[in-house]
Amino acid sequence: MEQADYRRRVELAMRVRQNVAPAAVGATFLLYFGFFHLAEPTGTGLFDRASWVFYHTLRVGGAALAAIAAWSLLGQPITLAIDAVVTVAIGALLILTGLGMAIDGGEILQTIINVVCGGMFTSSGIRNWRDYRLFRATKASVDPVINHATLTISIDALAPRRTFIASLRLSYAEKVVMRVERNGNQQRL
Repeated sequence: MEQADYRRRVELAMRVRQNVAPAAVGATFLLYFGFFHLAEPTGTGLFDRASWVFYHTLRVGGAALAAIAAWSLLGQPITLAIDAVVTVAIGALLILTGLGMAIDGGEILQTIINVVCGGMFTSSGIRNWRDYRLFRATKASVDPVINHATLTISIDALAPRRTFIASLRLSYAEKVVMRVERNGNQQRL
């Protein structure tokens, strides 16, 4: 039992550490545009207010994601929950500011970029929240089978017989399958 519990903790820490690269890329993206490419907007119109929120979302969100990337190196599971909340908030603000700018005469390209990037951040946050809830459920369960479950990540479990080109078309989410081992029997979630 101790070895299985240790293995589960190691695999959980590995999953949290996988969050370092996406959080660092998101932080770099937000900080780059927040500090180097945008001037702080002034004015009272809807476009200017939305631009002001967008400007500060990039700066504060980038700093928060940089901190989360550093914290993810420690492998603590709560990092996934905090990342989920931060990235969903960033995504929602990007979508809302893009729409606000579009309503008040902003460029459609800026709106599309904001909505697409906001959707990507929101999707990342939802995925991290789902993973955090899964890990908490296995940790907090009173059922000894679930409590000592081993979470295994299989990168290519869905497509063992597919060709190389077909497997390239699968998204990362489709390729990663989490399985809970129960007494040697594996069940896909």
